[in-house]
Amino acid sequence: MAKCPMCNSKKGKRVCRLVENQKVCSLCCGTTRNSECIGCEHYKSPLESRKYTVVPKYSPQDMEASFSLQGYSNDIETVLCNIDKEHNLELKDDVALSIYKLLMDKYYFKDSEFIFSSELVKDGFWRLVNVIEQMNIEEETLIKTLGVLYFIAKRRTKGGREYFNVIEEYVGGGNGVIMLPNF
Repeated sequence: MAKCPMCNSKKGKRVCRLVENQKVCSLCCGTTRNSECIGCEHYKSPLESRKYTVVPKYSPQDMEASFSLQGYSNDIETVLCNIDKEHNLELKDDVALSIYKLLMDKYYFKDSEFIFSSELVKDGFWRLVNVIEQMNIEEETLIKTLGVLYFIAKRRTKGGREYFNVIEEYVGGGNGVIMLPNF
């Protein structure tokens, strides 16, 4: 097997269009990838590799102890519940997770352009942006609230609508009032 034409030290195993389809080592492949590599099986866009778990977040205990934080999260989850109701309570949790990621892209990562996986996600994102812009909320508080909502949704879901079922039960898509279960 030929040596990598980039580093000339390791065996080349991956075909790379950056060096006229010669085989490069995995280290050089990973360190030289750029937008010219779109379409290559080894290329991932920066959005795909973005780590949403590093977004600052409140702890669930912080959320539980603060009525104002609960109010912000209820307002956001109410919008999601309303969208879910408009779709006959059939949305999957990946819709909520996608919307939360886009909101973190906007407010934490400061993106100005967005890629939407569907019209439903696009509509939900813009509806929530409109609600958020009407809230009297500091940016840091918003980011930490989005971070904890994403964390909770990610932890709850098993690929179905487990998160939606919880927020439908406790927030209900009403006017932001928490609906407690009967004990």
